[in-house]
Amino acid sequence: MAALRELADVIRSKNVGPFELTFDVIFSSREAYLRVKASKVLTRELICRLYGVEPGAIVAFLFFDPAQAFKFTLERGWAQGSVNERDTFGAQQHAPLMAIDIPEALTSGTHQATSEEFMSWTRRSPPARRPSRSRVRASRNIRNRRRRNPADSRSSRSL
Repeated sequence: MAALRELADVIRSKNVGPFELTFDVIFSSREAYLRVKASKVLTRELICRLYGVEPGAIVAFLFFDPAQAFKFTLERGWAQGSVNERDTFGAQQHAPLMAIDIPEALTSGTHQATSEEFMSWTRRSPPARRPSRSRVRASRNIRNRRRRNPADSRSSRSL
């Protein structure tokens, strides 16, 4: 067994707009890439468990042979730059991937992503559940008003 961080040259996460994060695992060695791919350890279920998301939050999930890379994209649980943002650039979300154990090489075949499959997810429309800016501002204003004047919070709840 080897940790994914020992087999991959690059493990990173980054923003794909304010509502999605993408994760890349890139290999320089074809053998390491094929070993990880054939192990079938990197699954949607594992990603859901590691990041505490529902399967519907996975926007893209694929192995991309021409780049010797594994890639997945998740919907963010919060908008980029929102109140109490923990990682504005999304650059520190890859840590759970680093400790995944990959077994020794297997000889079974796996699905190879075509460039059409890779490009198809990039043309997806944005998630429909994005809050409008005015709605976000209004909720912040109400929250701040309640903090300043607790009596005001009682009257606004009865509306």
